[in-house]
Amino acid sequence: MALNESKEEILFGEAKWTNQKAGESLLNRLEDKAEKVRWENKNTRENNYVLFSKNGFTTGLIEAAEKREDLKLYSLEKVSKMLEQ
Repeated sequence: MALNESKEEILFGEAKWTNQKAGESLLNRLEDKAEKVRWENKNTRENNYVLFSKNGFTTGLIEAAEKREDLKLYSLEKVSKMLEQ
């Protein structure tokens, strides 16, 4: 978790090192955890999410991320390519 109090933004993240692709249930659990984080005025807080996965993501989660600006997905392959540049 990282926060920017001046902009009222908070970033929630989770990484999974498994042989299975990460799915929507991972995002759902992270969003549930995010709701438990106290903030003076939850209505003004902007939540953002980042997920890292060794073996990538399910089609459903990829499609969800394509429709949302507050969700970023990073597979091990993608991170490796970014580091090579």
